[in-house]
Amino acid sequence: MPPQSGAHSSSHCKERAALPCLTRSPGLDGLAAVLVSLSSKRIGVLGPDCQATGDRGRRQGVALGCQNPDLEPLRGFAPLSAQFHLHSFSAYGPEGIHSAIALMPKKLQIRLILGLFAIAGLFMLHRWWREFTVDPDLGTVNTVEWIGAVQHLDEGSQVVTLKSDGTKVVVPDRVANSTDRSPVWRPDGIRLFFLSDREKDVFLVYRWNVATNKVEGRATGTRSMSDLSFGPPGYVAKDGTGIITQGGFVLSYDPRTGNTQQLLPPVMDDRSQGEEGGTQDQFDGIYNRLGKSFRLAMWGPDRESIIAIMRREQGEVLIIQGLEPTTDKATGAVRMPGPVPVIAGDRIEAEVTSDGKVIFSVRGFQWTDPVQIPKEFIKNGVATTPYRHIVGFFDAKSPEVGLQPILASPDDRVVPSVPRATPDGKSAMISMGSMNDRGQFLGRDLVLFPIEANGGQRGQRIMPGDILDYAWHPSGNSIIFVRREGKNRMIFTAAKDGGAVKNISGEGDFGSPVYSPQVEAAK
Repeated sequence: MPPQSGAHSSSHCKERAALPCLTRSPGLDGLAAVLVSLSSKRIGVLGPDCQATGDRGRRQGVALGCQNPDLEPLRGFAPLSAQFHLHSFSAYGPEGIHSAIALMPKKLQIRLILGLFAIAGLFMLHRWWREFTVDPDLGTVNTVEWIGAVQHLDEGSQVVTLKSDGTKVVVPDRVANSTDRSPVWRPDGIRLFFLSDREKDVFLVYRWNVATNKVEGRATGTRSMSDLSFGPPGYVAKDGTGIITQGGFVLSYDPRTGNTQQLLPPVMDDRSQGEEGGTQDQFDGIYNRLGKSFRLAMWGPDRESIIAIMRREQGEVLIIQGLEPTTDKATGAVRMPGPVPVIAGDRIEAEVTSDGKVIFSVRGFQWTDPVQIPKEFIKNGVATTPYRHIVGFFDAKSPEVGLQPILASPDDRVVPSVPRATPDGKSAMISMGSMNDRGQFLGRDLVLFPIEANGGQRGQRIMPGDILDYAWHPSGNSIIFVRREGKNRMIFTAAKDGGAVKNISGEGDFGSPVYSPQVEAAK
């Protein structure tokens, strides 16, 4: 007789009390079930179709995961119910199972426990194998003190790693005249991701396994991607999902499969619709009023929000989008919160800190909504601004508290560049300079200041010079930066106070340095 459906399993077990029968475990689909003979120490194997294999498999043992009601107990076998009664796991709670096991002879208890461990091991092996076949990426490596960077060539550029002893390793399989850019370490520090046009005319994500020195493409599409990031700082994602922009949209990014899913503008589902519908159109309309496309996006604290920079007709706007649906108390409708515009300007840079703040710099301040300019800034019918440039911060979990200024400048003689927060989120370094007549930024000093209201008054100069790119060591005790010297742009390391400067790259043209996040060797 062919195997029957799972609905008969439990009742059949109860009818045959003499034969202990364990119902199917849903996590073991596709695995061979195991027949364990509690009387003769013989073992047979039962496949997923409930057909026993081996000479004695059909006639003896306990059917684990088998739903075939026609499997007969061993003839002449003394009913085990005389020793203990274990019809089905579904018929007992944990206390019942413990009681049943306690009634077993000690040898049977040991064999049952070993069998359960074996089953758990098979299940874990099955899960590992399934994940491995999706992405067979193996190998760990100690990357403590390693630096990922871009080396600019006469034709294109290539990603490299630099070790503390000065050893340089060039990414393999580069195509002539192609451009590699934007290196970013995976949070565990054993893989380096970057963007490249080495295979297509668009920039897509590649993964460099620095343990095996193998590079693989980890994305598809016909539009360029930009600014992949993980995080936020201190957040350990179970699935390692990153965030990236592509074609002006914000997407989640799976670094194992390369799959993406649109995050912004939000794609609404039925749970986020009001009774009257139209939520998707409302969101599209809001975002269209804010800007044209997304340039950069970052996960907010605990991934409960997204911090993003949008391009608009003139300049950019910084927004925060909550990801937790809210319920309208009056109607009961479940909705996503709308995006909140924070600040606007000609150019905006921002970073999420490890303690949940968002620090930003704005060049050429603009009003987020030209229609709603405060009356005190309308003079003789012309809109004015409170400052020309600003560095500030806000609490991403409580944006309603408002912005806190760190420093502000009334003109182009003092202009901020990109803020980089310390690993503990309490301070930040930023290159300060001026703008020339052609609108180019000219760096003058690298400055450290606390992330607090009016913290610019307590700023300290780390070092002078035109510092182009800079980042913190994961310990917070040193920094890495690019400095122009003649025609070259070289990578240096230094103590956090600017001392012990060391050229780590040698001669050449480099950029975008980033330390491995490892502070101790990977295990």
